[in-house]
Amino acid sequence: MPVYSLAIPIIIRHGNTSAKVSLSGLTYDPASRALGFLLVRQGNQSVYGDLKAEWTPRAGPAETLAEATGVAVYVPNATRKMTLVLVAPKGSTASGPGRLRVTYALPPSEGGARLAEAFLDLP
Repeated sequence: MPVYSLAIPIIIRHGNTSAKVSLSGLTYDPASRALGFLLVRQGNQSVYGDLKAEWTPRAGPAETLAEATGVAVYVPNATRKMTLVLVAPKGSTASGPGRLRVTYALPPSEGGARLAEAFLDLP
């Protein structure tokens, strides 16, 4: 007979807590369409949010190529290695020179404030 269980993380904060987060080391592999980077957390508090990768051609509007929700870096970890596979929406013209913009923000239910942002120019 299978035994099922459920784990719910509970975070208790005592005293003054704070955290800052940054995105570093952005790399793009065109063969696998993989965007790699590190989420770097500083401070004594965990961070939790949503990632979005947008591509903007030299002439034209931005297009969302990847999203990941509920991404955390919990204390005591200072970094989290991330890989997002970029997928162009149907009918997209996402190719050629442009700029990738990666953002990490609070979930919309918590106000959606941007916590970190980084750019990668593609030739």
